[in-house]
Amino acid sequence: MTSKRWILTFVCCFGLFLPAHADTIFDFTVANLIGPVDYNDPSTFTYRKVTFSMAQGAAPDFVAGYFDQFGNLVDFGGSDYDNVTMVFSTEKNGTTLFQASGVGTVRFWPDGIQLYPSDLDYGLHIFDAGPPFPPLTALHPDFREGIYNDPHQPGNFYSVVAETPEPEGLVLLATGIVGGVAVLRRRLLSS
Repeated sequence: MTSKRWILTFVCCFGLFLPAHADTIFDFTVANLIGPVDYNDPSTFTYRKVTFSMAQGAAPDFVAGYFDQFGNLVDFGGSDYDNVTMVFSTEKNGTTLFQASGVGTVRFWPDGIQLYPSDLDYGLHIFDAGPPFPPLTALHPDFREGIYNDPHQPGNFYSVVAETPEPEGLVLLATGIVGGVAVLRRRLLSS
């Protein structure tokens, strides 16, 4: 087989793996329970929610804390992500009363999360829930799925969920594997 053919085979078969790999995307939902609430009657719950997405390991625009002489974070004080696309909504009893989208700042604190939507006159803060990553990974966070509750305000929480891979990416990965097996089989049979 000529070198051009080998290069073409490599690009066609093994190059298919590259587009199938992507950083994991995490979807965040931050919710505050607002208004008069009867905790015994969930139909009275009105939530102010903000949703946004972030890639695993995405570097923040700003990190506060203490750093050692090598630039390693040794005490996490907070981190900001600016110009994050967000969807804002108000929901009552499963019905959306208001919805808009815009950008804002996401701030992770050692005790929770705070949002500053630039298009609205209010922000959301979930206290005493902790950040969704080990604090010392704040420079490139290792997000963890889960529901993070504010223990002092029932109904205030934020959730982090990893998106499932797209079907097209899985098909592309499978095609690359099948192509690679076919090339290897052909090569072994010809020798």
